[in-house]
Amino acid sequence: MDTSYQENYNVPIKGFVGKKQTDMFNIFKHHHFTGQVKFVGENRSQWYFYLSMGRLVCGTGGQHSVRRWRRNLAIYLPAIAQNSAYLGQQIKSISKQNIKFCWEYELLRQWVLEGKADRDAVLDMVKSIMTEIFFDMNQCSEVTFFLNDTVDVTMEEQLRLFDAQEFIFLPKKCYLNSGHS
Repeated sequence: MDTSYQENYNVPIKGFVGKKQTDMFNIFKHHHFTGQVKFVGENRSQWYFYLSMGRLVCGTGGQHSVRRWRRNLAIYLPAIAQNSAYLGQQIKSISKQNIKFCWEYELLRQWVLEGKADRDAVLDMVKSIMTEIFFDMNQCSEVTFFLNDTVDVTMEEQLRLFDAQEFIFLPKKCYLNSGHS
């Protein structure tokens, strides 16, 4: 991926589940794509994944991304979630000038660096959010994707890189394990 991919390719993909997702993220990995991948469902839901060297750093978006983030915060970082004064102050401190790519992730990362949050709990939260995003995307019969390599996801901004395969088939396994078939 030697040229800039910020232009709108508007590539629709029908049945974007399982193998198609795996193939696409393997291409990103093979070409060491760094930047933002935006998916838009037929219902106009938008999901964003941030990649570094073709591997996932984090994801956001969907119909209720802030609710998802707050729900996962209560599960994985309950002390922060319950401290409404601190949480409110932290959220208010976010500005467009200090957001590099994803405010939700950057806030979590900041808490880890400041010793306010356990790194493993934050990584579990990030994994849970990405699993939910893949589950949401799997509900769409068609998605369109856009690449933006101008979003800089530098190495020092990462807590961990994830392979997309960790999340692609997990939603189906969770669904099947819940007693559905």
